[in-house]
Amino acid sequence: MKRNIDATVKESSINKKLSRPLSVPSSTTSGKSHFETNGDNTIISAKAEFLRRVSNSISHLIDRHGYSRSRASELVLGEIQKGNPLPSEDEIFSAMEKYHLGMNEALEAIVVSSAL
Repeated sequence: MKRNIDATVKESSINKKLSRPLSVPSSTTSGKSHFETNGDNTIISAKAEFLRRVSNSISHLIDRHGYSRSRASELVLGEIQKGNPLPSEDEIFSAMEKYHLGMNEALEAIVVSSAL
C-alpha cells in the first residue's frame, strides 16, 4: 500500500517535476526500468483504466447532473472507499507529513492508492 501512495502522490505532482531521471542506470539499456516486467504492463493498463473511469464518472456528474467538481469528486471517492475501512489516523498523519498534504488530501491519496 505504501508504494501505491508514493505512486499516487508522484503522479499528481508529475507536472512539477521532470518526467525522467537525470541519469539512466546502465542496467536499463532496453528502455525499460529494472522494475518493469510483462506483469507491470497489465498493472499499468488496469491503473489507466481505473483513472479513465474515475475521470469519466466525475465528468458525467458535472456535465449531466450539475455537480461542482468538488462534490462530484467527493461522491466518486466515497464510492471507491465504500466497503473498506477508513485509514487510521497514523496513516493519515504519516501521509500528511511525508507529502506535505492537508488532512483531506492525505485521506484522498490513501483511499485512491488502496483502490489501485
